[in-house]
Amino acid sequence: MMMLLSVSATFAEDANVMGNQEPNIENANFDMSCDLRRLAVTLGMTTSQLEDVEMVHTQFVSDMKEAGKASNIDARRAIMNNAIDKDLRWMRYILSDKQYHKYLTLLNVTLVNKGLR
Repeated sequence: MMMLLSVSATFAEDANVMGNQEPNIENANFDMSCDLRRLAVTLGMTTSQLEDVEMVHTQFVSDMKEAGKASNIDARRAIMNNAIDKDLRWMRYILSDKQYHKYLTLLNVTLVNKGLR
């Protein structure tokens, strides 16, 4: 399992380094909605954790949509970074260490795939 996380994290990191350029967040996809039940199964969440994660994720999706609507790149980046930081603070509180590290890997891969990192 740890090998899978390491490979995923390395892949996400290498994908951004390969082009040696900043991500183009001007045209990036800021829609962060996902199947939370599938995420819950992947992370092995309890029902209580899922309820908490649903609330946090709803706010995260809303914040990221606002980032996508920002008028300039600097504002987009600032709103996006604040949304990610807030999401990670709450997830750190809700999830166990093992779950959080897996979530962090999934979030990083998602951000890279969407062109946000």
